[in-house]
Amino acid sequence: MQSATVSDEVRRRHEPSYLTAYILWACLGYLGAHRFYLGKYFTGLLYAFSGGFFCFGWGLDFFLTYFLVKEARSKIQRQMQEKPEQFIAEEEATIAPWAESKGIFSYLAFPVRLFFFTVVPPLFVMFTVILKQYELSLIMLVVLVATGIVGSVKKNLEHYEVMERLPLMGEVLASVRRLYDYYYHNKPSSFLYYLCYPLLGFPSLLFSSKARQEFFLYAKIILAIAMVLMLETAFSYPSAYPPHLDWKDAAMMIFVSLFFMFFLVVSFLLPMVTTAFTLHLSGHKTQLRVLTVWALLLSVPCAVGMYIKNTSAVSFLAEQLLQERFHKTSFREELSETTHMFLQYHSGQAAAGEVPQQPEVSPSLTQKYRRHIGSVVVQDEANGFDVFMFQCDGARWYGVRLDLGRQPCLLYLMNSQGGLFRSWQTLPISVMNMFRGMDQQLPADQEIPAWQIAGSGGLLDEYGK
Repeated sequence: MQSATVSDEVRRRHEPSYLTAYILWACLGYLGAHRFYLGKYFTGLLYAFSGGFFCFGWGLDFFLTYFLVKEARSKIQRQMQEKPEQFIAEEEATIAPWAESKGIFSYLAFPVRLFFFTVVPPLFVMFTVILKQYELSLIMLVVLVATGIVGSVKKNLEHYEVMERLPLMGEVLASVRRLYDYYYHNKPSSFLYYLCYPLLGFPSLLFSSKARQEFFLYAKIILAIAMVLMLETAFSYPSAYPPHLDWKDAAMMIFVSLFFMFFLVVSFLLPMVTTAFTLHLSGHKTQLRVLTVWALLLSVPCAVGMYIKNTSAVSFLAEQLLQERFHKTSFREELSETTHMFLQYHSGQAAAGEVPQQPEVSPSLTQKYRRHIGSVVVQDEANGFDVFMFQCDGARWYGVRLDLGRQPCLLYLMNSQGGLFRSWQTLPISVMNMFRGMDQQLPADQEIPAWQIAGSGGLLDEYGK
């Protein structure tokens, strides 16, 4: 009788869920997550490398997932009828020796963990998308899915031996395996310890060998990502840095990237990973699956939304590079020459009626200008530039502004005669008064207008001074 009761519990743990399968299909189906969950490892790998067979298979699986779940359940039921002791022994092996019996405190801690998994994963993916450190988001997804959904980590990692040969992914999966072995024999510290790791964890490295061993496991992940960053910088160096920036600027950008990556790993990834392993190895798998599915439902739409938003904006690291370029006289001169050529050509193309009275961005000219300066700036840096038009004293004016998401500033103005102005002091008084008048007419409680001049007023020559 007792054996039958245990068998029912084991069956419930091993049978795949229709709800979980469809949530994985909706959130990560293009990477084959639902097929990994259902034991279809070969097609899961194909989906991961082909975007779900170029999204066609992903869409088709909306209808097939129900039958795949039903097939997986039938297969598990047959296996359990043939060798039930194997499943019972396997279930017992996934519980760490240090695991305690479930008590009321384990359930009282659930609201705290729910709040953590509600807030931290979306914030984590937001930071990684802003910094374009997509590798960290991948690590988070691999660990959460492996520990929270797939079931026995050690058993299922055996199916990923091919992926362990891949750059970065192989190190991530190997790190998951090492972390599993470590936490199986060593109970993770309290959640508060990992949440305050910069204050509590680093000092403990001086006194605890276990703390050092645990840190070195995460250090291997950091080192693998650092190697990827350095290789990316090395390959992009010829096109991204010379002639205006040199190897010192590249080294500084690598240092900044590594600093933010280390901050994300220590402050976000480490508490999340240890929580997942703690719940998994202590037998609280239902809690962990609820938290994991909830985190995926919040994180994936957030990541997609941030990615779409940032495709038309200047990324944080690109902004830092662009600011460094503006400190170089050679860059200013090349940008001025390219801008003068562009504005001089297009100023004669627009009819008088097409130029508005007040400054207004021209979407068509902006897109053309961004393509035109593609040889001067790099990657998404061009997304920070806009071309606008206006009239003043019956004359047509064209300009370029720089908008990096904070306070925009003007860089160039050019009149209909082809004269390029890059210094505020050389502008006609009427143009200066027009922009000053726009600022003075602004109500005190209104947001700063897009045309307000940065600082006390200036164009390119005053920019950054």
